[in-house]
Amino acid sequence: MTSLPRALAVLTVACLGAPAVADAQATSEVTVTHERTVVGGFDVCSGEEVFGGTGQLTSVERVTTDASGGVHTASIGTAVGVSPDGVIINHQADAGPTNFTSNGTITSTDAIQVLVISRGAEDDSLLHINTHSTVDADGNVVSNPVNAREACLG
Repeated sequence: MTSLPRALAVLTVACLGAPAVADAQATSEVTVTHERTVVGGFDVCSGEEVFGGTGQLTSVERVTTDASGGVHTASIGTAVGVSPDGVIINHQADAGPTNFTSNGTITSTDAIQVLVISRGAEDDSLLHINTHSTVDADGNVVSNPVNAREACLG
């Protein structure tokens, strides 16, 4: 006779391992790009826009269309620029991902981080911004909180 815990464990493994049944298959496409770019940012310590020179941008984007016709995107990109004054690292991520649902609602979560690394005695600078947006099917912004943090790093 099989014990109840063992039978439940076997059933759980069988259910988790079984493929999901759906009317349509979800599809995904991933794109990776590398390009030269001009890198700039905002130095929160000096209060000035800074130019990091020409640098390299690498980005990755994934687009998935679900079985209901909704589209979900996720992306991440990092640019690094070097100048005589310092290094700027600009990192942006669509961390949500962005969801365009089949009923018309859109949600998106993003993170932006700019790090300015000084070559001299000046403090390094960090600016970090998180946002989340929800737009209903009629185009009304339901929520859009923004959280920002800035710091001078000695």
